[in-house]
Amino acid sequence: AGLTVGDKSLLFYNEGGAQVDFQGATTAHIKSGGTAFYSKGTTALTDYLNINNLTVKMEDNSTLLMLAEPLVPVYLSSLPGVTGINIDPSSSTNYKKLSQYKGQFFIDKNVSLDNPTDDYVQTSLISTKTELMSGNSIAGSRTGQVGIKTGANTAITTNTDVSAVNNGIINLSGDSSVGLYTNYGTNTNNSSLSVTGTKGVGIFAENGSAVSNTGNITIGNKGAGIYAVSFQDAGNEPLFGDKKINVTNSGSITANAGTQAV
Repeated sequence: AGLTVGDKSLLFYNEGGAQVDFQGATTAHIKSGGTAFYSKGTTALTDYLNINNLTVKMEDNSTLLMLAEPLVPVYLSSLPGVTGINIDPSSSTNYKKLSQYKGQFFIDKNVSLDNPTDDYVQTSLISTKTELMSGNSIAGSRTGQVGIKTGANTAITTNTDVSAVNNGIINLSGDSSVGLYTNYGTNTNNSSLSVTGTKGVGIFAENGSAVSNTGNITIGNKGAGIYAVSFQDAGNEPLFGDKKINVTNSGSITANAGTQAV
């Protein structure tokens, strides 16, 4: 059997224990914007029988597993997945192994943003509470990278439900990069955050986000240690968040050699 999933479409939905049995060889083509598996609440996908009969081909910007509102924390070192599934070797590397909506996500191993197949690079976080744990790092050298990024939506009623927390080491050297970003969430830096490329930002907070820095932020030429704004696009005001900013800095912000750093 051959299946095709297009943009904003879903192949399988898992909630409540219903089972799917792949009794014969099955192929599925997940196109850009499409999702293969959706699981709500549970991180254990045990309701798919003989899944070794399924082969999926993943396109750019497709998602293998969408995990919604997990009841237990998710750790980068042991990402939930679809055990036994076959990934077509002609698949793009630019797909998401996991997209998580709400819940806790802990980064408990080192991350290289320059590696397109790094588990973290192949993970999308939406309205989550995300923490880089002590003893671990996020590093990157390319333009426009973000260490931890998560944002809210109209289902989020308080900024404490969404967070980006650094208790490890974030080191980004590419231009226009950002260490921590939230949209109606909380940004907390308790450790070392270095964004040294031109026009880099240590912490970017908008639309009702709160910022706390007790650690060390290092920025480069034309960079900003903390940038907080009500919202970016005056012509497209978001339908969530309170448009306020709340910044507390009891740590240090240091500008490397250069000009126009803030």
